Parts: sequence; C-alpha cells; structure tokens
Amino acid sequence: MRGGVYDGEDWQGEKCGVSLLEGQQVNVALDVLNNALNWLSNYAEIPDSAQAALIPRILLRKTLLELLDLRIHKHQDKFSALITVAREMLEAIRANPSPEPASDSPALLAFDSLVARRLNTFVPSRSMEPTVFFRTWDVVEALLDDWDELATLSATPSISTWVLAGNLRIWLPGPLQSPYARSSIQNAFFDNSNVLHVLPRTWIVDRFFIEMLGIPYETLAEVISDRWIGDYQPPFDDLQQDIIQAYRFRICECTVPAHQ
Repeated sequence: MRGGVYDGEDWQGEKCGVSLLEGQQVNVALDVLNNALNWLSNYAEIPDSAQAALIPRILLRKTLLELLDLRIHKHQDKFSALITVAREMLEAIRANPSPEPASDSPALLAFDSLVARRLNTFVPSRSMEPTVFFRTWDVVEALLDDWDELATLSATPSISTWVLAGNLRIWLPGPLQSPYARSSIQNAFFDNSNVLHVLPRTWIVDRFFIEMLGIPYETLAEVISDRWIGDYQPPFDDLQQDIIQAYRFRICECTVPAHQ
C-alpha cells in the first residue's frame, strides 16, 4: 500500500500459461546486460558503427532498470547520477536512429503483433503495432523528467512545495505521468509509517504550522492548553490525525497525472 494506492504485481503468468519472467531477480537481468556490454566491447569482428549504436541502447536499458530498482531515500546522489547517464545515452540514441528493417528482415520476428493470442482469454485479441522510435524516446525522456522532479522534491522537505507541485501537475497541460514515476513518487514520500522514510508522521503536523503560521506545533499547543476551559483536555490527538490524514493525500497529489 503506497499513498492510498495498491502498488503490486497484477500479472499472474502461471494462470495464463505465459511467463514474463516476473519472478526474475533484478541482479540477474543486470548481469545479462553487463555480459552483453562486455561482449560488444571485446568482440573484434563487430564494426565500430554497430558498437556505437548498440552500446548506448544497452546502457540505457541497464540504467532504467537500476533507476526502477533504486530507493531514492537511500541513494539520492546515485539516483540523480543515473538520470544523467540515461539522458546521455538517450541523446546518443537519438543522434544515431535505427534504420527501418526491410520487409524480409529477421528483425521483424522480434515483435509479434498478435502476442495477445497466446493468452487464455475469450476476449478477441487485436493487433498491436510497435510505436515509432521517436515517440518511444519521447516517452523515455518524459519518464526521466518525472524522476528528475522526484529527486528535486524529495530533497526539499516542505509540504507547501510538494502541494504546489501537485497542483501544477494537475492543472497545467502536459504529458501523462508514467505509472512507473507515480509508483516511485508514492514510495518516496510516504510509506505509511514515515515521511521520506526517515521523518515521523508528526513531522507533517509541525511543518504545517511552521509553514502556515510561522510557529511550531508545540508552541501552539502550549498556548491552547494555557487558555483551555472545560472538563476535557484539548483534542490534540484528533487534530494531529486530521492534519496527517489530509496532507498524506495532498502530498501524494504530486503523483496525479496532468490533464492533456
């Protein structure tokens, strides 16, 4: 459960009879990519032009996988460094676009437009044509932009800034936010126990009064307690819970997709 959204694996390959290697460890996939890079770099018969085209593409896949697996609250500097590497690889790929394969090229067999027919389903399957390359790179760039924003916001412990970023994302026109980015943001800001994985939930209450009224919560509580008249204690616990609950969802608004 992340930010009020169930973030889990909804693909069940054993029920469909089709494996997507969803149980494979990330390190295993990274080892395969590293082996491919070593082979390309050391195999003398591969032309330089092919190496120049393939290495950035493999490095981009490797970097994206590392970003998906990395926990930003533990490795913020590394997270930002990986985004920089991914942008460099994306720029190199755009500078050397892949040629369109010929109609009889074996490369066309790498993608089955009717792959959905392999699923055990009664719903009619439709043909899925691959997206043109430049649109694919645009989507990757948008994902990197979202992660860049995540790195900036997670390094700014201010609920006012987070809410403002969420409001701008809701109301300003822009591309739809990637579900991968939304998952990363929800996991970074609130894990049901702590804010940013290290700050207690009550931090939200204190920051609320400091940013809105310019005074810490303890000062306000003391003033209320000194002037409170009644047989019961001031409802401080209810107040804290209401603020935490309200801002917990407000904080996660920065994960809401922008309108087209």
